[in-house]
Amino acid sequence: MDNSETYIKMCEKAVEIQRNRPPLTEHDYIIVRGRGFPLFENIWLPQQDQLQEMVVKSNTAPLIMLIALFDKFTFQEGYGLNKDNERRVPPINMFPDSMEQLWLAFVMKEKYNKIWTGNEWRNGNE
Repeated sequence: MDNSETYIKMCEKAVEIQRNRPPLTEHDYIIVRGRGFPLFENIWLPQQDQLQEMVVKSNTAPLIMLIALFDKFTFQEGYGLNKDNERRVPPINMFPDSMEQLWLAFVMKEKYNKIWTGNEWRNGNE
């Protein structure tokens, strides 16, 4: 499970995911951040299988979903800028640290047409 600062930031900024999260279970990962006293904010860190469930359709075979991830998204040129903001790179180069980061980026692009800039999610058409 990815609990890196990058993934936490990606999840925190993915307000659509946070807003529509399912009821939490004992197996979910939550980061608790203080936002003043006594208020706290829970940031849900979806696991890879939970992210996959967000984009799979009831009649879609898992293999079809994987093909969509790799064929349609992972190597897509021009997804976003590299860490130095020098050139556009495909998602596989932007999210090399974990499958959760790659799947979250895929979910956000497929469901909400948002791409990760390194700091925030923005409309994919911009």
